Amino acid sequence: MKVEMLQARHGALRTGGYDFLISLLYYRLALIFNLENTDVKNRHDALCTAGYDYLVWLYRYRLIRISNLGNTDVRILFSLPRHPTWSHIELNDGSWEFALPLSHISKFRNLVRKACSNAKIDVEYNPLRVPEHDAEYFESIPRARYMNQFWLQERAEKICGYPKSFYMALVRIANLPCDTSGGNNTSRDDNMFSELVQVPPPVQHQAFQILLQGPRPYGKVDCHPLSVPDHDVTYFGFPAAHSLNGTWLEERVEYIYGTPKYFYMILICIQKLISAFMDIVPLSV
Repeated sequence: MKVEMLQARHGALRTGGYDFLISLLYYRLALIFNLENTDVKNRHDALCTAGYDYLVWLYRYRLIRISNLGNTDVRILFSLPRHPTWSHIELNDGSWEFALPLSHISKFRNLVRKACSNAKIDVEYNPLRVPEHDAEYFESIPRARYMNQFWLQERAEKICGYPKSFYMALVRIANLPCDTSGGNNTSRDDNMFSELVQVPPPVQHQAFQILLQGPRPYGKVDCHPLSVPDHDVTYFGFPAAHSLNGTWLEERVEYIYGTPKYFYMILICIQKLISAFMDIVPLSV
């Protein structure tokens, strides 16, 4: 009975504290999950798909990869009409990466088909995903992922104009730390893999409705980082589980940079205030 009262008090405090923080900073956390029984590459690909789909929705831009071009076709391709919101850059394998607003993609595909009939147009191209040949060449997903991030950042630095912000957002997503080792010893082993995207509340539900569509739902909108998972309560007991949840939250903060860092730091303050309040105010039995 005492434990149940303790959990109820904790639930009320953490809900109030977290909701206040969301209203104050206009940030909240979303979790990517349902990645059990997947190998390292598939797990990484699922995270990259979620991150890329979110940025496409947010910026209304997409990258298109054009390949199977000979020297003549390349010259023809660059003689096509241009738009100031487009960008292009050559990839390591000789293909070309174009950044386009979503509303221009259909027109662009028609232009390329008419000019270069042999060209392969990959509209589903995702620059965050590690190509198969890179994974084989480097013999390691983490190493191939690092090189993919490095090359993406190099390309982003060369892009100018409208697509620049989209590329920089891609770089930030690519550089988010994620465990691709296949193991996870934190308390979040209930199919939840990585805190990936922080987005303002007014758009957050819309954004993740898009990410949840399709045959492989892998997002969770109602993430609450201050809550103590039930299986941890069962295993450690509530007071110890609550303390460990705070410790793991502090560990994750070390890997967060930029504006979300402040959100995490205040989360830790709220966690500590809840702990102090629960220690000071005794339960009435």
